[in-house]
Parts: sequence; structure tokens; C-alpha cells
Amino acid sequence: MTVSAAEGSLVIDLAVDTSAVMAVLLREPVAEDVLERLCRAVQPAVAAPTRTEILLVALVKLGVIGQERAREFLDQQAGLSHGGLGSGTGRSGR
Repeated sequence: MTVSAAEGSLVIDLAVDTSAVMAVLLREPVAEDVLERLCRAVQPAVAAPTRTEILLVALVKLGVIGQERAREFLDQQAGLSHGGLGSGTGRSGR
């Protein structure tokens, strides 16, 4: 999704995928690099289906506490974005 800056919308410059978020949550060796790239991004975004996948993978790998950590991480990232693919904080199933 690319929207002209002249139209008043920001352009998504980083699409965040499940493996990137899980690397951070699992504290894998690449976690620092992932966080660095997220911090440098002007407009990162997580697509709605990816958000769901992240929450499911976190639940399977880390349990309920891990899923909550994933939700908090995603909500924090959404707060840094000003609208993007699925950057809302809807919490279905709660």
C-alpha cells in the first residue's frame, strides 16, 4: 500500500512479519537488529492477518503470558504508527 505524501497519508516503509516479532519475544540473537530496524522505520505496519498469526504463534510457543506479551508489543508498535495495515488495537476473543 503506497499513498502519496501529498495526500496527507504516510507511506508504510516496513512491513513487519511474524518471524520478526517472535524473534523479539523469544529473545533470539537477531532481536536487537529487529528492534533497531523497527525504531528506524518511519511507518512500520503489521497486517491484520499477521497480527492474528503472531498472537497464535505466541500462544503456542509461550503460553497465555507470551500471547499477552505479544499483544502488548503489537499495541505499542501500533501506537508508534499513525495508521497502517491492521494497526488497530482490536482485541477479539477477550
